[in-house]
Amino acid sequence: MTNKFYALLALCLLMAGMTYGQEQVIEKPWYSGATDPLEVSKVILSEDRTVVEATFYGNKGTEVKLTPETVLRADGKEYALRSARGISQKDFVFLPADGQLSFSLTFEPLPAGTTSFDLIEKCEGGWQVNGVRLDGKRTEVKIPEQLKTQTLDYDRPLPAPEPKFGKFRLTGRFLGGVPSKVTYRTLGWVEKAFMPTPITVKDSTFVWEDYVNHPELKIIYFDKMRVEVLVIPGGELAMTVDYPAMHLSNTHLWGKEYQTRRKIWFEGDYAGLNTALQETPYALDMSDRLDGMTSVQELKQAVLANYKEVRRQLLADTTLSRPIRDFFLWDLEINTFRAISQAGFTVAFACQMRGEKVKPGSLERGEHFEDEILALDSIQSPVMMYFNYYPALVESLQKRGLTSRKCPWWQDLALCNGTIGSTLGQMQPLTETWLRTVRTQIQTPAIRDYIYAQSSKYKAALEATEQGIKEGTVIRQADTSLQGEALLQSIVQGHKGRVVLIDFWNTWCGPCRNAMKKMEPLKEKLKGEAIDYVFLADETSPQLLWQQMIADMHGEHYRLSNGQSASLLQLYGFSGIPAYLILDREGKAVYQHLAFPGAEEMEAQLRKALNN
Repeated sequence: MTNKFYALLALCLLMAGMTYGQEQVIEKPWYSGATDPLEVSKVILSEDRTVVEATFYGNKGTEVKLTPETVLRADGKEYALRSARGISQKDFVFLPADGQLSFSLTFEPLPAGTTSFDLIEKCEGGWQVNGVRLDGKRTEVKIPEQLKTQTLDYDRPLPAPEPKFGKFRLTGRFLGGVPSKVTYRTLGWVEKAFMPTPITVKDSTFVWEDYVNHPELKIIYFDKMRVEVLVIPGGELAMTVDYPAMHLSNTHLWGKEYQTRRKIWFEGDYAGLNTALQETPYALDMSDRLDGMTSVQELKQAVLANYKEVRRQLLADTTLSRPIRDFFLWDLEINTFRAISQAGFTVAFACQMRGEKVKPGSLERGEHFEDEILALDSIQSPVMMYFNYYPALVESLQKRGLTSRKCPWWQDLALCNGTIGSTLGQMQPLTETWLRTVRTQIQTPAIRDYIYAQSSKYKAALEATEQGIKEGTVIRQADTSLQGEALLQSIVQGHKGRVVLIDFWNTWCGPCRNAMKKMEPLKEKLKGEAIDYVFLADETSPQLLWQQMIADMHGEHYRLSNGQSASLLQLYGFSGIPAYLILDREGKAVYQHLAFPGAEEMEAQLRKALNN
């Protein structure tokens, strides 16, 4: 009788969220999504505080810090952070060997009856966990009925593996929540983009239109979650995303439960193949599970063993249609080639992350290191053009003379690997000289048309942006022959007698952009003082995005080469960005700081330089 009573009592406490007196404990609360691998494992509610226990997941040595402006947001109101345990609000903490950092955050108390909240670091690029439930419920995502009953084209023959120019259109809509950002990577035959490019999301939907010169896999990111989709010239594809299910399937707390749930529904061209790509249980990416490798030979053997096993599984799977099995086999082969060709980098990086030195001879590859995978029949076939690593594969085949199936466009790919690809990858139009080179040397019409279209698009967009540059924003060109101290002096030579604040930043740097917003009131406050603002970005900031962002950013702007930027950062010992340098009226550096020190500290240092 007594045992039954206590069992019933325990069950009631569990159903009530484990309420103990004035304290309510919610274990493993459901939430709709997060911008980073940050997982909320427990919430403790009481009359005088709200405690959130969480774990951040990353790689050993990753730097982690919490901004003091972190808040809980519920029903339109914000509740401030009071204290943090296990993570610093001032200094970076380095992730340990297991890549996990667990910590506890104490906030102001949430009102009684609050059913959910968002945890937000109030800075651009900061952590954000959305829709943390306190009532034990989950937000049910309603999938449209037509998607539940759709018939997919799993048996549709694959598109012809040959160059063909055209525009594709990919539309998307999110159910149950929206990621903080949607971006895409351009890693095709021509454009070599440094960083992902943003896609605008409005009313939970987005549209991505662009040119392609062959059928290919495109990479799109929802926050940091990667999705590959096959697009074709002239094709249209729509995707509906169960955002909470997609996010939670990648977590430690909810992953097993959500792993087998369907997360994306496709409609349009090759909806069947794109669905199979998202739902495949096969490990086609051979770069996983290589962190423990200590030599390139060890890595190669592990990759080839994985390749043979996954290939065996694919050939034995009778549920796959012929086109999808073929596509998976080819995807597996090019991923195997990529893992083996990058073996040296992978081993060196893994050793660095483990805090170990690279052993002598461990990176020696030998003359025939890649021959086994390059000799595969389909590796030399045009079918490999579907995949992102195709230009690098072609380059390796040509270097080793393994060109039994040489294609007429291979020479064009080699030409695009240089200035053409890097220029378009930076969202810049080609010069007339390079356009003449395209006309006379690029033999494949689809590649020529693609280059013309992208160059014209970027030229028109840049011209439109230039007309929107506001008064007070000045774009300058640095002398490309200068580096280090000589470069700095050439930049500041026109500011003698004035204090100069130099801001190192880039378009992709969230903390940089957040700091700029915090500086705007200070710049207004110091208006009229003898202070000039100089902003230095580099080539990792695409030309078009950079020009759009600085249009109303008062100050002097330079877009340096990567080498020039690195020389200046190294000169002052900066290991990253944002970074700041203050020069006095004589041009002497009197203050330097890595990461934004805060508007108050910046004001104090600027006034100090003014008064010296």
